[in-house]
Amino acid sequence: MIKEQIELLGKGAIAVLPNNLQYCFDNLLDKQPYRNVQININNIEKMGKFWKFITGTFYIKIDEQNNKIILNQPSLENNKACMVFLFYGVDSVDAIFKNGTKKNIIFIKSVFQNILVAPVDFDYDNPIRSIVLHFFMNIADDLEINIDTLLVSKPIIDENEENLKKAEIRVATGESLINVYFKECSTNYKYTKVELYILNLKDFNIISKRKVEEDYFCSFDNLAFGNYGIKVIQFDNNDKILAESKIIKTNIERPNYSGKPIINMK
Repeated sequence: MIKEQIELLGKGAIAVLPNNLQYCFDNLLDKQPYRNVQININNIEKMGKFWKFITGTFYIKIDEQNNKIILNQPSLENNKACMVFLFYGVDSVDAIFKNGTKKNIIFIKSVFQNILVAPVDFDYDNPIRSIVLHFFMNIADDLEINIDTLLVSKPIIDENEENLKKAEIRVATGESLINVYFKECSTNYKYTKVELYILNLKDFNIISKRKVEEDYFCSFDNLAFGNYGIKVIQFDNNDKILAESKIIKTNIERPNYSGKPIINMK
């Protein structure tokens, strides 16, 4: 950016609204200062510094040395926004979007200190990639400014863990048996495999497995007292694993002194 361009821009700024302009006027604008002013996107020149009365507005700066703007998406919930350019010596601006489309916006003179205003709606999924400022009467060369939009990272969803929550696996033990209960974890669910392990010193060794297609429980009986483990694996119609649990530790204990078996629920 050269000296003439900087001087023409003046002490301008760029305000970023938390949604498109019409939504902000309808839902986020403090109406108190506008009791006698028509609130309308076609009446911006009479609405003064409207951006200051919109909840959630923030400002971004131009890196004059590198002709660049860095815009941070506030949150995943903020998918739409409006960039309001507030300059003095600019006639119009071209906004070039990520998908290659371009929009030209003529600046409007505001009653607020005669500042020039140009609002541009955009989505964070299709942000403004760059802008080209056209100065009055071509007093200075057009100025292209790149905009780097930093999106909030979407949380990584562990599909296996989500499906395990839906399966609601429960393990219950009796005097010589282990019962395993579960639900379908997906609409694509087809069947479940239940594996029974026995603890041998520090390692679990598999001793039995069952395939369950129509029921939502599985029983292993005639078991001796000791420490066991259960693993539940659910499959879809293509035999692809939908959910696989870790080994669920459980045990079968000797009856207590009353002669009644101890029932454990896990």
